[in-house]
Amino acid sequence: MPEIDECYTDDILCMYEADEQYKRDRDVDSAILRILRRRRDDCYLYEAPDREMCIPLEKDCEEAELNWFIKYGDAGPHGNVVKA
Repeated sequence: MPEIDECYTDDILCMYEADEQYKRDRDVDSAILRILRRRRDDCYLYEAPDREMCIPLEKDCEEAELNWFIKYGDAGPHGNVVKA
């Protein structure tokens, strides 16, 4: 799939494909983030009194949240590839 910077300004189809790829990437990254959060929360429940075992999961989750926000955070809930 083409990136938006590879599309000509009058190529509507290319821009549409790039936007759809952006949405798919955002959905995949959001799903990965949900999985990491669920793993962290499960670790909290399983290791309730001693959360030391959950520190690597906490760090992974924080890093993934930061990366998600850097990539998609400023675009808003209805962001598209042009706004990104």
